[in-house]
Amino acid sequence: MMESNRVLYYLGAGASANVIPAVKGLRPRILDLITYLKDYQFSQPLKKYFSGSDSDIAIKIKSDYSDTLDEVIDTLQWLYDNSKSAHTIDVLAKELYTKESSDFIKLKKALIIYFYFEQACLFGSKSEGYDTIQSSTIDTRYNHFISQITRKEQGKEIVLKPNVKICSWNYDVQFELNLMRIVDAGILRTKDYFQIYPNLKSINKDTIVDFSQDSFAMFKLNGTALPESSYDIPENLLTAFDNLNDDGEYNLLNFLKYYKELYKDKNSSYTLRMFNFSFEEDDSYSPKYKGALAMMEAAKSIMKYVDILVIIGYSFPESNSKIDKLLLDLIEPKQIIIQDLNPESISVKLFRRCPTLKKFVDNSGSNKDNPKVEINLNKDVETFYMPDDLLI
Repeated sequence: MMESNRVLYYLGAGASANVIPAVKGLRPRILDLITYLKDYQFSQPLKKYFSGSDSDIAIKIKSDYSDTLDEVIDTLQWLYDNSKSAHTIDVLAKELYTKESSDFIKLKKALIIYFYFEQACLFGSKSEGYDTIQSSTIDTRYNHFISQITRKEQGKEIVLKPNVKICSWNYDVQFELNLMRIVDAGILRTKDYFQIYPNLKSINKDTIVDFSQDSFAMFKLNGTALPESSYDIPENLLTAFDNLNDDGEYNLLNFLKYYKELYKDKNSSYTLRMFNFSFEEDDSYSPKYKGALAMMEAAKSIMKYVDILVIIGYSFPESNSKIDKLLLDLIEPKQIIIQDLNPESISVKLFRRCPTLKKFVDNSGSNKDNPKVEINLNKDVETFYMPDDLLI
């Protein structure tokens, strides 16, 4: 039986901001990553040089994966250079998509590379004009959040509270990485078991036949940045994220091995179709994965049951307006919590974006059978807001 109050978390970039910078911080961090990776290249113009400080792993990178590393750096450099004149990288993506440029796929590949390293290796900040010191590859707020909604049912494995659902606009795998530490399973099995979409069970389905309203679920609305080959070879359930350790050099070598295999047929990998922008159309020249529409229908199906809406770190960018309205105008909540450093402006954007939701909120409290919708504006971002029901 579903617990009484059903909670929907609606997450934006701010929910992962302790590890992944928001849109305007991406270019400086990409430059930092380029600087970090160049330390593992051969010295120019010799292309055959090992320094006295090179570790065994660094020597292997230069010996066996020199060309692959060069390609990774060139791809990141291309994105950094070409996004200079655009307002944001998202704007550049829209420009390339509109003119059906093959560079649109190159941009996706560069971002998938970036998101991996931001969550796998510590690399310093040397960019002028952007103040950040990366101290961790894990945003522990997710760990705290997961610990609050995790329970062990008698005779069953660990489960997440069934009255919790998440819609996330983020490409990162912060939720999955933190969840993996608790359940001790690989990222792909974790996604399948806990209904984290898209996953291997859903990517090629016209309908999500295994989706249950009575279980936890997470919908990643723009797909995910997960560089791995199991989308093409389902029997291979290991990803570059499954072998992470505290050694950044090891993680770099591990990624280069995956990357070399993943894109051996240039841009053919299914991974690139799993990384989407909200403006992409289903029948476009660069199609999304087959199951994208089914995932969106499943996300819509949970909206009419939402009792509490919790919005964390989401700024309601114009590019997402169509999907925001499609989903949030369906809910009739008892309570709305907005957790952000500037929740007042987010509240204005929410109700401007979703007129049906605004009308429902404005008309609430008209009689005893129609209680007033409670609006909670919360500036404390140390941990994710937890309604009292979830602490029981």
